[in-house]
Amino acid sequence: MRARVEDALRACPEARRRLVLLPALSNAEVRMLERSLADPARRSPARYVCASVKEEFGLGLLEAMEAGLLAAGPLRGGVPHYLVDGHNGLLIDTSRAETLGDGLVRLLAIDAESASTMATRARALVRTTFSSAAMAGTLAEHYAAVAAARPYTADGSRVSAAPAVTGCAP
Repeated sequence: MRARVEDALRACPEARRRLVLLPALSNAEVRMLERSLADPARRSPARYVCASVKEEFGLGLLEAMEAGLLAAGPLRGGVPHYLVDGHNGLLIDTSRAETLGDGLVRLLAIDAESASTMATRARALVRTTFSSAAMAGTLAEHYAAVAAARPYTADGSRVSAAPAVTGCAP
């Protein structure tokens, strides 16, 4: 795939000046690069595109959003559960090259002020909903609700006469 991208870039010098193909980077290096690209002092706001046809969760997309990049992700999968088109990023149809291209053109047409506003909203969402602390709090609330709905005694037996569910640990 990398060779195909290089071939395409040789055919389009304009794109060559605007694209960098990097080798595999460590997570720390990726996070540092994302933060550098999201620096508000940059003349042109950087964008992050998750061009997968379908993304069930989109960890890389969430990391880019948290770093402050304007992000675009696929319509299919789990991304629309947190990325709201035009509010905190863009949803694009990545199912075909033509529709992906249309989405990229739309992404690049967003002015700097709107891009910054959307990126700020995205960063706030990720920090309040998907941080380790936020996720742990959500899980703790869920576990507490489950425990309250199915109370057990100290020896593990049920307090209520609710029907037993096999295979579940207290």
